[in-house]
Amino acid sequence: MRTYWKLSPSNFGNEYSIGVASTDADAEQYKAEGYQRIDRDYALSCMARRPVAGEQLSISVSNDGDQVQDRFQLARQLRKRAA
Repeated sequence: MRTYWKLSPSNFGNEYSIGVASTDADAEQYKAEGYQRIDRDYALSCMARRPVAGEQLSISVSNDGDQVQDRFQLARQLRKRAA
């Protein structure tokens, strides 16, 4: 069972990190780093967000602590697993 986490140290809506944990140990690490637990649908929405009207986005995504290069691809994979 995966858990989903969000960190937004600047509290700006366009700058945040999303973490996906597939183990309890990874979930505990995200929690220790200050991430807040979020639900799956919100995490996928955040991961797939695209800029609107010239908006600048700074979104990073990690999966079990490893940086993800293509956040859109990970979001698609996670959606398919639930289907």
